[in-house]
Amino acid sequence: METKWNDFKNVGSSTAFTFGILPELYFNGVALNAVANFAIGTNTKYLSWHIPNNNLFIESCKKAIECSLYYIEKASNDVQLQWEGGNSKNLIFTKQVYILGEKILSIEEEMDIKNYGIANDLNIIYRGPQFTLEKESVFISYDSRDREEYVSPLIKALGQRHIPFWYDEYSLKVGDPLRESLEEGIRKSKYCIILLSKNFLSNPGWTKSEFDSIISKEIIESKKVILPININVSSKEIYDYSTILYGRKFITWDK
Repeated sequence: METKWNDFKNVGSSTAFTFGILPELYFNGVALNAVANFAIGTNTKYLSWHIPNNNLFIESCKKAIECSLYYIEKASNDVQLQWEGGNSKNLIFTKQVYILGEKILSIEEEMDIKNYGIANDLNIIYRGPQFTLEKESVFISYDSRDREEYVSPLIKALGQRHIPFWYDEYSLKVGDPLRESLEEGIRKSKYCIILLSKNFLSNPGWTKSEFDSIISKEIIESKKVILPININVSSKEIYDYSTILYGRKFITWDK
């Protein structure tokens, strides 16, 4: 697979930024996604992985660890960036590797991964879905019928860019009260992504309840928190659903 790099412009001497999304590594039929990161201000670079939940999750993490040195070297060799006082080739690899996983691990499992990293001369930092309820996170509101086609690619993109998100399938634990947990996720998130599809607009149940809570959040906090994504719905359909949303600027879904 050909490596596709982000288009970087206006690189500053104190900027920390994502360097590029590397080719996917497939293990047990699951795509593991690596991202090389540069921290220009500290003259360092590090690597992070997005590991989807799967039946060989620990083994997937270990496979990513094994390939980390190759991937950071590939990032350094394939693209050269220059700025005043330095260039990407000369940044120091900290041997720090973040694993952004879609599974909550036990202490023993986290130590297993960390020790495997030590054996490979790497410092592994694991961040599971329990980190998603940070204040800077985004809440994802969607209709369950859109999960496979639209929600899965969205959460993959957010994970690759290290954007913490609240997503019910990852953030809810067995036994959690659904309504209270959803409302907590909305309250604690900085932004709320709404996937406005025909399925969403026709759902009078949970999606409407979430939408009302998100509108209440905007009113109470007196700021814009909604990030609407339009998935093939017309302005008239949006107007009929909510006059508040009508006229706002939308992101149009584009795979």
